[in-house]
Amino acid sequence: MNRETNPPSLLSASSMLVFLGVFILCGLGTWQIQRLEWKTKLLAAMESENAKDAKNFKISMAAIPSNPDDAFFLRGTAQGVFDYENEILVGPKALDGIFVQDVITPLLLKDGGILLVQRGLVSDKAHPPPPSSRPDQTEWVTGALRKPHLTRFISANRPAENLWHQADIKQIAATKGLDHVAPVILYAEDGSYTKNAPWPKIRLNSMPRPPNNHFFYAIFWFTMATILVGFSIIVRRSDRKSANKASLPRHKHEF
Repeated sequence: MNRETNPPSLLSASSMLVFLGVFILCGLGTWQIQRLEWKTKLLAAMESENAKDAKNFKISMAAIPSNPDDAFFLRGTAQGVFDYENEILVGPKALDGIFVQDVITPLLLKDGGILLVQRGLVSDKAHPPPPSSRPDQTEWVTGALRKPHLTRFISANRPAENLWHQADIKQIAATKGLDHVAPVILYAEDGSYTKNAPWPKIRLNSMPRPPNNHFFYAIFWFTMATILVGFSIIVRRSDRKSANKASLPRHKHEF
């Protein structure tokens, strides 16, 4: 009797699963290569920008591209008047064992346009004082311009309730009725407001060098894809050998 170890339908299903697995693993590896290119470009920009005296570089709307890429990084100093009426708190997020919020305030630039400034970090229990208690004067802010990181894995903003979990510039501008808003956020490293504003007790930003391990991640995913292909080939060969043995005629001996 001829016998097959695996029916064709099962072999077809297993082949599809292997193909799907290899496709996903190679997709992850390709994504890491793209992340490697982005991170390399970002680190080069950070190294160049961190070497200059940011207080001597004036930030204006003209210095900001209309559609910056994710690797955009520019340090400098902006001057303007803070619009405390439209200040928001973004978070909370964990940092060094505590929960904090980003303080983001529109800065009405002296030469026109609006720049959202992340003025620092405060406790998630902090509440801003009324705008009328804040100084209405020209301030300077030194920091780094870059695009905020947005992800679908964080709860969605609820603008109607003034609850913000991500610094979505377009959404903030639309909700607050702000026009001519720059497509990046200025993450403050220093500013006059830290000396003359009673709130917040702010923790200013630092710009540590981010790790760049994407090459090793890419190697890992491509290696896993290769192992999966190799394993599937071994299994298929083993099944064929078993099928060939099973197809050999068997003689029944009677005594």
